[in-house]
Amino acid sequence: MVADKILAHSGAALDSVARIYQRYGFEAERAAALNLWAEYVTACAAKAAPAVAARVAENARRRAEQGAAKWAASLARRAAKAAERKRRLRRQDEFRRAS
Repeated sequence: MVADKILAHSGAALDSVARIYQRYGFEAERAAALNLWAEYVTACAAKAAPAVAARVAENARRRAEQGAAKWAASLARRAAKAAERKRRLRRQDEFRRAS
């Protein structure tokens, strides 16, 4: 019942009679359960902190490498587009002169 209250589940699991009489909010029990959960999550985070930091650093390095590669590819595409634009303008100019 406490977990259902924490998760804001309605009384669907209870039959209609129990739903009418079950009015207690379980505030103290909910607070105790959430405090235990917070302690557990904090302990897990403390144990995992070095591994998480290493993973974050590795992901940042990988993103930087990928970013550099994407940037270089982007520059190459822009240079190719600019060269194509120049060729097109040159052909149009030659066509106008010939007409």
